[in-house]
Amino acid sequence: MADQKKEITIVGMGFCGLMTAVHLIRNADNPFKLNIIQKNFGSNKGPAYSTDNPSLVLNVPTAKMSCYPKEPEHFLDWVSEKSKYRNIPRELLAISFMPRKLYGEYLSEVWEKTLAGSKGKAEVRLINDSATGIRESGNGYEITTESSGTVSTDVLVLATGNDTPGEPKIPNMNFYKCPEYFCNPWDNDCVRDLNSDSNVMIIGNGLTMVDTVIGLTDNGFHGKIFSISPNGLAMLQHRHGGVAYKGLVDELSEPYDLDKLFSLFKKHVRLLREIGISAEPVVDSVRGISQKIWMSLSVDEKMRFMKHLRHLWGVARHRVPINVYDRIIRLKLEDRLKVIKGRLLNIVNTENGIKVDFRNTRTYSDESIIVSRVINCTGPQTDIGKSKNPFIRSLYESGFIRPDPLRLGIDADTEFRVLGKDGLHNERILTLGGNLKGLLWESTAVPELRVQAENLADSLLRTTVTEAEPVME
Repeated sequence: MADQKKEITIVGMGFCGLMTAVHLIRNADNPFKLNIIQKNFGSNKGPAYSTDNPSLVLNVPTAKMSCYPKEPEHFLDWVSEKSKYRNIPRELLAISFMPRKLYGEYLSEVWEKTLAGSKGKAEVRLINDSATGIRESGNGYEITTESSGTVSTDVLVLATGNDTPGEPKIPNMNFYKCPEYFCNPWDNDCVRDLNSDSNVMIIGNGLTMVDTVIGLTDNGFHGKIFSISPNGLAMLQHRHGGVAYKGLVDELSEPYDLDKLFSLFKKHVRLLREIGISAEPVVDSVRGISQKIWMSLSVDEKMRFMKHLRHLWGVARHRVPINVYDRIIRLKLEDRLKVIKGRLLNIVNTENGIKVDFRNTRTYSDESIIVSRVINCTGPQTDIGKSKNPFIRSLYESGFIRPDPLRLGIDADTEFRVLGKDGLHNERILTLGGNLKGLLWESTAVPELRVQAENLADSLLRTTVTEAEPVME
């Protein structure tokens, strides 16, 4: 007789995959097998924290970036022990914005320590490959990979992170096959090896555009950077040092209604502006209940939010540290960065370079710019039916997963179970992170992702990693 260990497979080793694995290993009472499929394990922190550029910093203060929900000062303690920060007062470190590279080192250390203590708990297999397909096998699944054969598993965890951006529709869609086009703004190559006498066009004007501009200039690019989006430059810096505001939350009551919520939001923003304070404390005050509010709204209300309020909320919610903001404004003042409020019309290769045609919605005129490179910073593609990830596409085409009603991610429930094409919950395929944006809306930053990772791991330990069943040899 032998013990049959349960087998769990995590696809993806960014923050969500890594921390799910950490909690599984740390909290397991019974032995189990853990497979982790991730191409290039050297960057097992996700693209956001794999950068080598120290100028790219976190958008969340140090005090809120612990990877452990029950140890809120874990990252702050870790930073405080570093020689570079040892003599800085702890209260200042708490409200500072650390380099993402440093946070990547922190996650790597957490993982290495967890892996070192895994003996007797988990039999960990790291598979340096890409998952490409899946089929049912007995009571579990067989996952095919690009070059490592198949991986058998009882349970699958989709921690696939963000997809690359989708291409804007233009007449010349063939342009997107050109080497001068970069569809992945998180690929370091997109900001390297440029002729400084040339121009660059960035599609999109959000936080990823900011990172790309910093990456370009830090890599010695001195040419002109253009960026285009329907909303122009829409960015706020962190201000007010985390001032707490309770007025809006105290006035909110269930059942939540979108019109009432927006009316109360405007009221409290106006109250603060009358005393010289901008809207950020109002936005931050609902962070703790934003998922609850979102889940209580009807699909129609969510669709109205997406159409009319999504951009306004995104600007107020996703902010940059003031030193980063100042750097972007300085580049604008030096005329090295020009932000265009407009609509892309076409992109074509010419003898003189890449011609970008657009409609300038400030001047109501059609204009063109010649550039040497185009970088897509429009944000992740969320519609899984259009995903560039072959594994997600395989799951979708096979009916194992379906998009949520707003096509913001994978349809799932609050127990992390995906819903298949048949509308039924799947106890053996779970997901978290950006894949749950349609369900939770706020599902992108460490403060919420760390809770998801711990809860998902706890659920797996309760339902899957139980006392091993004896089997006959």
